[in-house]
Amino acid sequence: MEIKLERYDGKVVVEPVANRIDVTNAQEFKDFLVSLIEQGERDMILDLHQVEFMDSTALGVVISVFKRLKEAGGKDLKLCEVSGLVKELFEITRLHAVMKIFPSREEALAGE
Repeated sequence: MEIKLERYDGKVVVEPVANRIDVTNAQEFKDFLVSLIEQGERDMILDLHQVEFMDSTALGVVISVFKRLKEAGGKDLKLCEVSGLVKELFEITRLHAVMKIFPSREEALAGE
């Protein structure tokens, strides 16, 4: 899985370049995110605008990374540009009430 990474004033934006995150690539995605936390990243935004589908494995990755980031003393894991079925998944599981979800990358970068 290709993953783009951009840094903005102490924040890191992670953008998976994939239309699906599922059992076939979720572990690779998790390993990438955990390595960022281990390298000291504490303010992370997931830009999911290219992701059209996530399965329960991918959802577990997001939850795991959210917890790991908090345990490391980081800020909330922010999500942006979540739409379609992925947005429904976060609403059905009520994770949208736990994680901050922003309509755009710009709003996520500015939001607290």
